Amino acid sequence: DGSGCLQFPVARGGGGSDDSDALCAEGMQVAQVLLGPLDDSGDVPVRAPLADSPAIGLGSDCPLRDALGRVRAQACTAGAVEVDL
Repeated sequence: DGSGCLQFPVARGGGGSDDSDALCAEGMQVAQVLLGPLDDSGDVPVRAPLADSPAIGLGSDCPLRDALGRVRAQACTAGAVEVDL
């Protein structure tokens, strides 16, 4: 249903903004995810959300650990990396 997910804004050559017909799923939140630099210290390379990212606390039904092996928060970060604030 799109809840708990983010979609990058759609860039259109002639201008304009996102509309409901351009969403990947109904209920999708359109926002800049605001990711940090590449971190390849784990099994897979990841880019963690920055402190002001809308992804923080947006996740649901997250695995117990993130891609770097860290324990997830109850209100988890959407994506592969948990961000603790």
